Amino acid sequence: MVCNALIRKGLTIFFFRDSNNECDFIIKKGTKISGAVQVCYHLTGENTKREIAGLLSACHSFNLKTGYIITEQTSRIIEEEGVEIRIVPIVEYLLGFANID
Repeated sequence: MVCNALIRKGLTIFFFRDSNNECDFIIKKGTKISGAVQVCYHLTGENTKREIAGLLSACHSFNLKTGYIITEQTSRIIEEEGVEIRIVPIVEYLLGFANID
């Protein structure tokens, strides 16, 4: 659903992977990388560290100050390594309340 929503907005999306981490979507708007997005049904003690690490790696690689994790219901903002991580419920994203692009 997230992938289709990004494409419908006319954005170009890529997958990111480095030697240790991966990020679900890198968003390219025109000629500029404008965002990094992880998608995770539920953030748990098991997967939170992995999801954040992948997002931080992508944000640092593309000099992004903000990254997003889209979840089923969780909503909060955290700061890690100089990056603002916005955790957004999928309903808010799909209804346009979270401006991710």
